[in-house]
Amino acid sequence: TIDRVPSYALTRLLRLHVALGSFPLADVIETRVTLERSIALLACRNTRPTNTPRMRAIREAMDEPEVTRGTFNQLDIDFHVALADAGGNRLMSDVTRAIRESVRVPFLAAAKAMPKTGERGWPRTLDGLRSDHHGIFAAVEAGHSEQAADLVESHIRRFYCHLASAG
Repeated sequence: TIDRVPSYALTRLLRLHVALGSFPLADVIETRVTLERSIALLACRNTRPTNTPRMRAIREAMDEPEVTRGTFNQLDIDFHVALADAGGNRLMSDVTRAIRESVRVPFLAAAKAMPKTGERGWPRTLDGLRSDHHGIFAAVEAGHSEQAADLVESHIRRFYCHLASAG
């Protein structure tokens, strides 16, 4: 059955725990930072021409001028999962997918609460998130592992700052 598929079971478990607030936000942030720094290092080590087109296509879709908040959120999830997949570690990919899926609702709520203009507004936040993804992708594509890891960490921490300030 589908419950016997390890990635599906892990995704359900983590989504439930994180969604229910079972873990302190600080724990979620530090887990994501640790996990995704490692993922960025692996992705740089394993980058081959076959690994980058998916990330590039997702990044390009994020740049569409009329991208909705919901669509952007899904593309953001897809980008981080594609990065994890490029690292070649299936467990890391599954944990990334579970954690990213679990923050879908809080992200959308925070994005909807953001004003339409100003420094903390959605357009400015969106520009920052897009820029982060461009930088991460460029570093991974170039094989600059430490830079990619640093960019992923700052991106995650900035995301949670926006989430906290909007909520």
